Amino acid sequence: MKKRGISLLLAILTVFSLTSLTACGDGGNEDAPKETVQLQNDELYPDYLPENLDFGGNDITFLVMGEGVNNADWRSKDIFAEKDSDDPVVSAVFKRNAFLEAKYNCKIKEVATDTPGSTARNSIKSGLDEFQVLMCNTASTITLMQDQLLVDLNDLEYLDLSQPWWDQTMRKNCSISGSNYFATGDISIMDNDATWIMMFNKQLASQYGLDPYAEVKNNTWTFDRFLEMMQLVAHDDGDGVVEWDSDTFGMSTHNSTCEALFYASGKSVVSKDEADLPYFDTSSSYVDYITRVLEKSVSLWGDQSVVFSSDRSGLSSIETQQVFESGRSLFLAEVLQLAIRLRTMDINFGILPFPKFESSQKNYGHFVHSTTALLSIPYTCKNVENVAALVEAMSAKSMYTLTPAYYDIALTGKSFRDEESSEMLDIILASRTFDLGGFHMFNWGGLGNAFSTLLMQDETSFATLYKRSMKRAISYMQDDIDKIAQNQAS
Repeated sequence: MKKRGISLLLAILTVFSLTSLTACGDGGNEDAPKETVQLQNDELYPDYLPENLDFGGNDITFLVMGEGVNNADWRSKDIFAEKDSDDPVVSAVFKRNAFLEAKYNCKIKEVATDTPGSTARNSIKSGLDEFQVLMCNTASTITLMQDQLLVDLNDLEYLDLSQPWWDQTMRKNCSISGSNYFATGDISIMDNDATWIMMFNKQLASQYGLDPYAEVKNNTWTFDRFLEMMQLVAHDDGDGVVEWDSDTFGMSTHNSTCEALFYASGKSVVSKDEADLPYFDTSSSYVDYITRVLEKSVSLWGDQSVVFSSDRSGLSSIETQQVFESGRSLFLAEVLQLAIRLRTMDINFGILPFPKFESSQKNYGHFVHSTTALLSIPYTCKNVENVAALVEAMSAKSMYTLTPAYYDIALTGKSFRDEESSEMLDIILASRTFDLGGFHMFNWGGLGNAFSTLLMQDETSFATLYKRSMKRAISYMQDDIDKIAQNQAS
């Protein structure tokens, strides 16, 4: 989780506490962060980077996503800026890079492409060192990892993924046998942009006497309450036919919300054992729980007069947005980035976490869509240790430049229109998960989208599908584990 406001202060105190414990203990704690130094402006900065690091004025080139990856909204904005700007994010990127370029005598460059995966693969296979750092979308990064074209980030002396400027959930959930081949954190805003969230129309909520914020605060924001609210608001325009452009719905969304309902239950596709290896939970308690979640989700999703899904209607995400913007949907489920795009909307809206399956559930749960960018380093990077040092410095600096600009100004200041939305955002980002077995990651044997497939078909036979797919899924998973073992041995 990225640290914000009070959370940032706690992160700083935590780092000092861990450093002190390591110094006073008997050592051997590989998860403890390396030492950092506190600068005069109260920023933490890596104190373990090589002294007099100097790139001799050479370029450090990042391969990033261009405008054709999904659409222009997902064009990389967090790595390079040509000049300073009134836009807070662009300005933060420019000033961060200027600091690093002056400190380490380098030029930070980017190459944007609509085909990040194939561009990276062709370059690496050709033995070229033209891209020192990759910021590809999830699917491309996973494929590059499977093709054994990436460096294990945990092998790099100056890269410390346990530091607070790296996402700790990704570090822990997405390691395999102690290896991490990709990461995210404060160096990028796209993992925030791609987080699946809920928005609600305040005018409709007030009209029907609903207070979703209070539901969250009172721990009554559950699947059952969510369904009640949607059914209360949804109504036909009078012709008895479900029509997306005239009826009012409980929720407007598209089919990725099926995945969101799975992760909202607090579960994941794979778990991890003591050897840091992923495995599928085949216990009856897990299968029974997911079956219950699926049965309840069918009642949430199935009624098309209550839930408008643009995918299900053969339309696009544009129509999803239009239904909400026109005031004909109580809820809108989409990526967080859409909240930024909706900031000019006349109707006031707020954001919410996805509801818990039931109130006894400990935490909320959210997934990150595959449109996010993941940081990795190709094995063709010749100056890899020094490049890793620059990446570490860049991520650390981003914690105090890019993240505040995105979170406090671009979001809270311009998009969200109340204090509660910022509180809800804290809950959402604190409860995100990254799931190696999920549809947006490896999806071994198709189990990553088994829940969603059944839900979209109004089927509840999870146990049958789970058992039928297990042998194939384990085989695919073992193939990837074996590849990592080969890399570790070489």
